[in-house]
Amino acid sequence: MQGNSFEDHAFGFDECFPTVSSCLHSGIRWPDHGELWNTPWAFEFQGEALLMEVRGKKSPYLFKRRLTIKETTLRIDYEVVSEKPLSALWSAHPLLRVGPGSRILLPLEVDSLLIAGSKGNRLGKPGDRCSWPISKEKKLDVLVSPEVGWADKLFTDALTRGSCALLDASGEFVVFRFDPLLTPYLGIWICQGGWPDSRPFEDFNVALEPCSGRPDSLAEAAAQDACRHLQPGKPLRWWLEIELGKNKEEILLGRK
Repeated sequence: MQGNSFEDHAFGFDECFPTVSSCLHSGIRWPDHGELWNTPWAFEFQGEALLMEVRGKKSPYLFKRRLTIKETTLRIDYEVVSEKPLSALWSAHPLLRVGPGSRILLPLEVDSLLIAGSKGNRLGKPGDRCSWPISKEKKLDVLVSPEVGWADKLFTDALTRGSCALLDASGEFVVFRFDPLLTPYLGIWICQGGWPDSRPFEDFNVALEPCSGRPDSLAEAAAQDACRHLQPGKPLRWWLEIELGKNKEEILLGRK
């Protein structure tokens, strides 16, 4: 898969690091969606935990994650150590299949979002803001159909509550929880047939992306001092929890 385009493998759960979109930063051309999604990982089991790690290709760093499951919750503990100064973005990138009527639940503090991209500028240009959950008489939190041909990438401001969820029309849900002091932002990718151009009106998915900075370009985030700065030998740690279930009231009450 090395050298392949990400859009040819746009499924599953990836770790985007040290950028999300392709960019040039500090003399390094970073690839689209970072350099981990198509790199082999080493792994081993330690008791009931799965330990995974991968080394950087364009810069000397070690990216680790420890996965454990308790009842219906998967917890991922992350650690990155770099051998030299490194500016970096991390974003979870779980592409979730959706159906008509699926609903995105964000913390109640979120009433507007930063637009990173919106096909045809239907919500506005990059850098504009749109209201949430309704903008320009468009209901953004409820999924419609891939036949509408929309694709939007949006970001929250820095959060005080680290949680979000996708609620299926059947009542099944997936919840993401994170520490907003370690992972301040949430990216929201909503694809309703509008991406990629190679298969129009086909992809129908949502990605709820806890992330360490914004926007998707490391170069832009670094220019805005909106990314992490790793110092040699000093670990950067954070965590993410993912819970599955079927209980709408629990999700709604949990957002208060």
